[in-house]
Amino acid sequence: MLFRSLGIGAQKGIKLGVEGEDAPNVLSGVDFLARIHRGESVAIGDDVAIVGGGDTAIDAARIAKRLGAKQVTIVYRRTVKEMPAIDEEIEEAEKEGVKMHFLTQPVAFVKEGERVTAMKCIQMALGEPDSSGRRRPVPVEGSDFEIPVTSVIAAISQEPDFEGFGQLIEGRDWFKVDDGGETKLENVYAGGDAVWLDIATTAIGHGRRAAESMIRRFQGLPK
Repeated sequence: MLFRSLGIGAQKGIKLGVEGEDAPNVLSGVDFLARIHRGESVAIGDDVAIVGGGDTAIDAARIAKRLGAKQVTIVYRRTVKEMPAIDEEIEEAEKEGVKMHFLTQPVAFVKEGERVTAMKCIQMALGEPDSSGRRRPVPVEGSDFEIPVTSVIAAISQEPDFEGFGQLIEGRDWFKVDDGGETKLENVYAGGDAVWLDIATTAIGHGRRAAESMIRRFQGLPK
């Protein structure tokens, strides 16, 4: 009996959807962190803006500080109460000197040649709750301002690279698994960020669940 277990992660950064983000000094959060952990040298300059409010954004901001950036600013479109990052990580980032621009969203980039030199932003206000249950940010007319940057790190979200795994995808959904971690293909299991974005311990739990399911099948026991 042959089993397959898929833990392909979510290594593709979601783009901001802002014109000019193809500049070489606009990076995705997951790519930035991966390059740092591989030991690569990443030139970010003195003024770094990170867009997002999750753990990837906080990690990128703290690493940028440790790389020597003088001004590191997190831009997040809601308030600190809505940030999905771990509270302790947010507090530690602030202690390290990371600045926070809440209720702020990038709308355009200012470029000199190929590189971005400033990020145009607009202030937001919280309106009615959206599908996530959090209040939807809405733009405040006439509140535009600019943040000077030497680099921008977009960490609004990420997604898996499903190339070669199309048979496991239904519509726009990610991998779907049953209570035992099995996909719609028999004896093919999946877990981790390709099922839903979460922390590493969740992925470890998914792996354990899949292993236990495989053992039960070997033993002829029900799922």
